[in-house]
Amino acid sequence: RRLSVLAENNTAPIRFHLNFDTLYEDKVQANPFTKDRYCFREGEWFRIGYPGEKPSGSGPDGCGDRTTTAVHGDKWCLCTVTDLITDQMRNFVIHATTEVMKQVPGFFSVKPLEDKLKFRNFEG
Repeated sequence: RRLSVLAENNTAPIRFHLNFDTLYEDKVQANPFTKDRYCFREGEWFRIGYPGEKPSGSGPDGCGDRTTTAVHGDKWCLCTVTDLITDQMRNFVIHATTEVMKQVPGFFSVKPLEDKLKFRNFEG
């Protein structure tokens, strides 16, 4: 099958749906894929990957200085002040992302589908 050439007359700007659920604790904790993956209070545990049972107590966590080094693997880490999703940070992220995304669809066009786009379940 030969693909047609994409041009302005057969494409449309891509549409994005912004989802900020991971910035709200109640939404994070209600979803089994995101539960305990984000920090809302200093000193609480969050997970990277799929570690075993959540530790109790105040550490140490073995995750090192996350401001300079990414943590890999399956671990539980303690939330530090730099990890926290605060009201101020949440508002900043929502505002900045929303403003930038107003312009992004103008840079990308796609061929419209006749049917709805279908996704398989995947945690990527």
